[in-house]
Parts: sequence; C-alpha cells; structure tokens
Amino acid sequence: MTIRSACRSDIPAMAGLMAELFSIEDDFTPDREKQSAALAMLINDPNAIVSVAEIEEKVVGMVSVQRFISTATGNYAGVLEDMVVTHRYRSRKIGSTLLHHAITEGINRGWKRFSLGSDIRNSAAIAFYERHGFVGSHLHLMYFFPSA
Repeated sequence: MTIRSACRSDIPAMAGLMAELFSIEDDFTPDREKQSAALAMLINDPNAIVSVAEIEEKVVGMVSVQRFISTATGNYAGVLEDMVVTHRYRSRKIGSTLLHHAITEGINRGWKRFSLGSDIRNSAAIAFYERHGFVGSHLHLMYFFPSA
C-alpha cells in the first residue's frame, strides 16, 4: 500500500469513494459532478491535505483535511471533511494509515487541533475515531444552505 498526495487523475476514483461514503449518510446525496468539482478545488488548495491510499495502482481510500483558524486554540486547525476506504479493503489498517498520515502532515504544518463530524448512527466510524484519540463534544453540527 502507498499513501500519497492526490492528483487530478485520481478524481474519478475519489468521486466513486465519495459516492460509497454518501450512500451510508442520510445528510448527503452522491453527485459525482459536485464531488468531482469539490475534489478538484481541494487538490488545488495549498492549505488542504488530500491523500489517497493506493494498492496495485488502484485508489482504495482517501482522506481530506481542510485548514481553518481556531479561536479556541489561537492557531490553525484542521477539519477532517471526508475519509473513506472502499468496502472491499476495510479492516486492513488502511484507514488508520490514512488518518495518521493526514494528522502528521497537519502537525508538521503547525495545526493545533483536528475536528470532524460523523453520522451519529455510524457507531463503527465513531469507535474508529475514538481509537485514534478523537473525543466527543457537546457541540452539535448544523448546516445552513443559502438560497440561490
């Protein structure tokens, strides 16, 4: 397995991974066009970390972390936006390796905190993040979508 920075040619495979992720979350709907556009923006953003896991030249997992400024820490922080390993390759430590890689890269960039949102019904994902040191919060994630 290889963990590397994502490139534009990875976008179709990554959009497929996003479709797999969004199919298990009620809050989001898979839309390859939208996900591909967002992935291209992330890959071009020097303040984002976008990495893929590759086995035998096939992208089997991905993680994206975006930088923001945290007033709580008085410094840069990262929000883990998307992380997914395709179903066939789960339970092989690929997700752990991707997560560790992204956090290490963020720490090397001086980021002082990492946060994420997870579907509260996805107990496997919550347990995974807890095993890696993430702790629950009393904050509630909410969305606002301005009308066009």
